[in-house]
Amino acid sequence: MGFVELSILVRLRYSQCLLKSKSYMGVSATHLDWTMIPYVRKSFFKHFLVSYLKDRPDFLNLNLLELALETYTDSVGIERNKFDDWVDKNKNKCLDELGLKEEDFYLGNEKLEKKYYQSALYDVIIEVKQAVEGMYHNLNTLQSRSGNQLPFTSINYGTCTLEEGRLVINALLMGSLKGVGMLHKTPVFPKHHWGIKTR
Repeated sequence: MGFVELSILVRLRYSQCLLKSKSYMGVSATHLDWTMIPYVRKSFFKHFLVSYLKDRPDFLNLNLLELALETYTDSVGIERNKFDDWVDKNKNKCLDELGLKEEDFYLGNEKLEKKYYQSALYDVIIEVKQAVEGMYHNLNTLQSRSGNQLPFTSINYGTCTLEEGRLVINALLMGSLKGVGMLHKTPVFPKHHWGIKTR
């Protein structure tokens, strides 16, 4: 089974917001920090594997342009390329060589080799940041309701203390502070609802 890209998930969530806002005039994403954890981990796993595979001798013989540019739509409608297939094909081999299982790939795991961990972490940080920027852009520039109104959206987060959740929270907060577009306009949506966990 292929990897679900984080950016694809954010686009799906945005589509849900558009559809729901037409019927209900608004939509909320509850505990977004917790919801995104499995997808951040899947992306981290994929980036770790790609980093590991780049160190293998057979990587030098790949025709990357052909693999990356040859795309198709899989059975569930996600656009994939042959490079994704190559990573999937080598996934189990890598796990065996490393002596790891898929559950071992989470942020903060010290069992993972540092070189590949750092590379994957860097890629995931950029991917989460870009996914959040895309969400802010879409929610604040694409009118969907009658009268060219923006969909009323709100997100609830703040109680997740896992590394992945903290990464999502940080990206949401920094994306809101940075603003939308070249002019860094303050985003109108989503409205933020910060949760505080009491003991």
